[in-house]
Amino acid sequence: MKSSDRIDAERIAQAISYGQVSRAEVVALLIYLREGLPRRSMLRDIADSMAHPKRSKGRSFEYIKAFLLDLIETSKYGGRTVVQSIFPLECIVQELLDALHHEGVNVEDTALKTRTELFHKRLIDALNGVVLDMRFCPNVPVAFPVFRD
Repeated sequence: MKSSDRIDAERIAQAISYGQVSRAEVVALLIYLREGLPRRSMLRDIADSMAHPKRSKGRSFEYIKAFLLDLIETSKYGGRTVVQSIFPLECIVQELLDALHHEGVNVEDTALKTRTELFHKRLIDALNGVVLDMRFCPNVPVAFPVFRD
C-alpha cells in the first residue's frame, strides 16, 4: 500500500471508529486493502464486488450457486432449505482489522469493533447493484437487495 493510501486508510478507520464513515470512504478503504487480502477472504470478495459489479466468480457467487441448486433440489423432492449469512458482520470486521494491521495502519480495535452499525449500512449501500451472473442458469440473474434507511 502506498504511504498516502495508508494515511487515508488510517483516517477512514478512525471515521469508522467514530461512527462517521461515508459510503465513498468504505469503498476507498476496501480498494486500498484489496490487493493485500487473501483470495478466499470475505473482505476480498466484497472488495472485488465493488471493483467489478457484475460477478461470475468468487465466494458469494459460489454460495448463491450452491443455494440455488439446493433450492431446486428441495423444491423437486421436498425438505428444508436453510439460508445462512454469507458474511457475518463480526467476521468482516475482524478481517478488516487484520488487513489494516497487516498494512501497518494504526487502528484501535475495540473502538472499531463497537461502532460497526454505520459501517455495515455503508457496506450494504456500496454493494447495492452488484449482480451475480448465474451462467449455469442463464435466465436467473441474481442481484443484491436494495436497502434504504
